[in-house]
This record gives sequence, structure tokens and C-alpha cells, in this order.
Amino acid sequence: MTSKRIALSFLLLAAACSSSGGGDPGGGGGPGGGPAPATVSAYCDAYWGAYATRWAACERGSAAEAAAVFAPAARCADPVQAVAAGRATYDASRAGACLSFLATASCDVLEAFMNGAYAQADCGAAIAGKLTDGQECFSDESCASGVCLWSPDACPSTCVTPIPSGSPCDYARPCAAGASCNILLATPTCAPLSPLDGPCLNDVWCGPGLFCEWISYTDNRCRPRATSGGCTRDEECAIGYRCSSASTCVAWRGPGESCTQGENACGPGLFCGASGTCVDGPKPSEVCSNVNGEDRPCIGGWCSWNGAAYACAAWRAPGETCSLQSQCRPTDVCDYASTGQCTTLCAEP
Repeated sequence: MTSKRIALSFLLLAAACSSSGGGDPGGGGGPGGGPAPATVSAYCDAYWGAYATRWAACERGSAAEAAAVFAPAARCADPVQAVAAGRATYDASRAGACLSFLATASCDVLEAFMNGAYAQADCGAAIAGKLTDGQECFSDESCASGVCLWSPDACPSTCVTPIPSGSPCDYARPCAAGASCNILLATPTCAPLSPLDGPCLNDVWCGPGLFCEWISYTDNRCRPRATSGGCTRDEECAIGYRCSSASTCVAWRGPGESCTQGENACGPGLFCGASGTCVDGPKPSEVCSNVNGEDRPCIGGWCSWNGAAYACAAWRAPGETCSLQSQCRPTDVCDYASTGQCTTLCAEP
């Protein structure tokens, strides 16, 4: 019940920069009203830097870990190449407004947005794809719809338009941002995410800040994620909180906060150090084994046996051999079946 929750769909810039639709229009300029980035490369760097900073704060986690996981170097090749090749356009003013949105959105909205459950118009227009439905694509950035179906797992793929809310699900296309396929209806239909006390079958049916409370197959309701009270899993607790061994929602201990070794109560990317405070996890070459019952999460790498001790090793680059997914960068996969190497599955040509 004390797993450190991270929203995994953040692996692709497409989840943020190519989502079409309405939602919060955001404000103008960059964060705090500053100038908008002049180039798509500068925007992508600013985007992931801003997101990493916000998400670390939301999760009460390590800023160093967030910066490593969401490093622009591994995430910006597709949007930059799509614009350079003429398959997408870059709008600096909309990009600046998107950055303002990232700086001010609530943690719940930020999570929903990055999971594709909340459409934000400026972020969708900052990098606008030019390829139409049915055209071959390699990333979401190139598609006018913002969706290159099955990318990055299938390459090349095809641009498709998500199914709008109110239309029947066809299971070959995703529902638009802010909607999910409601299979409880006589005709399964893409329907708006459920509000507080609305029906649900799982958490993804619920709007920002809500989880699906399972009562029975015919009576499940979206409830607010809590900062206190009883729980059975982390997802019932607010962002920055966990379901403790006592089955109650408690806050993760943040950087520099006091802690007790063995409780594993520090936020993502942190551990309880010898000084009794939450500190950043070890970096490559530093010891990563469990000490005094306290897990030590590696930052920018994985925990490896070096022949003498467990120490963090840097993530392997594409083309390097691997046997575990954890050995590769978060944006890559370990291709066990074919090459036995870390591989970037899909990239703009």
C-alpha cells in the first residue's frame, strides 16, 4: 500500500503538446507572464523542465529524480524533427500560454492533463500536426488530430481522430480527452468523465481528483481522493499522499523533512538518510541496496550488482544491451525478443 505512485503516461510529449480540444484556455506568455520561447526546441526544454518541477512538488518527491525521468534530451527529438520536416508547425504564443498553464494548474488537473484526460487548448495548439487522418505517422506530433494510433509501439502507424464525447466507442480509436468508453450503456459510448458521486468501473472513468470506490458491480461511485481517513490503496489518497500500513492516507515526507529509517515514508526519489531526514536517492556509482530497512531508489539509473555491492548504474542508451526494462531510459524499452538492446521504438524520420 506504500508504492510511490507515478503517472506513467508521461513518457511521450504527445500527451501534452498534441492533445486537441477545449479545456482550460490558459494564459498568455511564459510562466509568470515571461516571454514565450522563440523555437520549438526551447519550448520543449522549458515544457519538460516546468513539468518536472511542478510534479516533484505535487508528489513531495525528489526534484533531481523528476529532472532525470523527464529530461528534455530524451523527449524533444520528435517535436523538433516534426516541425523541421514540415509535418507540424510551432506557435510561440500558444506555447507561452501552455507554459503558464503548467505553472498554475492544480496538481489534480496537471495529472489528468498529462494522462490525456484533460484537454488544454493552448498546449494542443503549440505544436500542431499537419498530417490528416489515414496518413502514415511516426509520432503524435505530426498528426492534426494529435493521435498517431498505437505509437510508439507500432511504427509507422496512422493518424486518427479520437472519438468525440457522445459518439459510440469503436475500440479501434481512443475517446477524446476528457471522455472514456462507458460500457454500462446499452450502446457503449464515449462519455464525459464522471463527476463526484458519478458512476464508474475504474479510476480512469473519474474526473480530476477522484477515484472509483468499488461498492458492487452495479453501484460504484467516483469519490474524492483524501488527505486523511481510511484507505485500501494509494490511488484513494490525494497526490502527495500514500495509503500507509495502518490503512490511512498520510502525506509523503518531503525533501529535508524528518523521517525514521525502515518506514519508507519519504516521497518518490527520496529515502530516509542516516541524519533522519529525507534525501535524494543515490546517483550512478553510489550504493543502492536496502539499508536499515530503507529502500534507496536510484536517480538517473538502476540498481546493479557490480561484483562487490549493489550500486546505481546509469541508464543504458539505445543500442546498448539490456535484460531488464529498468536498465533503459524511461522513454525506451528493452527489446528482449529481438535485439536484446535498449530501443527507442518510434521516432520521427
